[in-house]
This record gives sequence, structure tokens and C-alpha cells, in this order.
Amino acid sequence: MRNEARKGGTLERVWTGPYNISKCLEKGLYKLSNTDGVQLKQSYSSARLKQYHRPLNKDMGNYPKKGSDTWVKSLGLNNKDKDILENPNGELKDNHINAAQRLLQKQFPQVLG
Repeated sequence: MRNEARKGGTLERVWTGPYNISKCLEKGLYKLSNTDGVQLKQSYSSARLKQYHRPLNKDMGNYPKKGSDTWVKSLGLNNKDKDILENPNGELKDNHINAAQRLLQKQFPQVLG
């Protein structure tokens, strides 16, 4: 949901939330609740809502210490893999695809296949 007070502050957050849909009403309206389960008083149109995506695994942003060959330990990727993945002409190997599948499985456990 967009912030109500959009005047001023360019450093203010553009969106508020995340919220859960607690009830579907007629004509595309939704009742929302915060992460603690407290329902908001106002109902909101689907046009004002945006899907929330959780941040990626924290390991993705951690770079290795000097002298270490590990890039993302939990996915079994090293610095050579990082160079290949960052190169637009690099060829993906089986271990890169397997690591991507493991990451997707962690992020979306309800999706099979």
C-alpha cells in the first residue's frame, strides 16, 4: 500500500507493510492485517496493493573474507562460480543450476518441481 502522506521527504519509504489479506470483500476490496494479526480499520482496493517479496537469503550479500574461496557457502558456490555468473557470456554449469534450484526451494517451499 502506498503511503498516505506523500508530501515532502524523498527519503521516506514509498510503501508501507508488509500486510496479510485477512478478508476478501466484494468489488475488489480487501481487509488487511499487520504481521501481528491486528486488522486495519480501513479496507483497500486491489489497485492500491502490491505483492510483497521477502528479501533473498542473507548469504547472498555476504562476500568472503580475503583468502577464502567460498562465495555462498549454503549453496556450495565459490569465487569462480561468482565470476561465471556475473559474466553475461559465461556458461552455466550443473552446479549453478542446482544452486539456483536449492535457493528457489528455500524461498518458495510450497512450489514443487
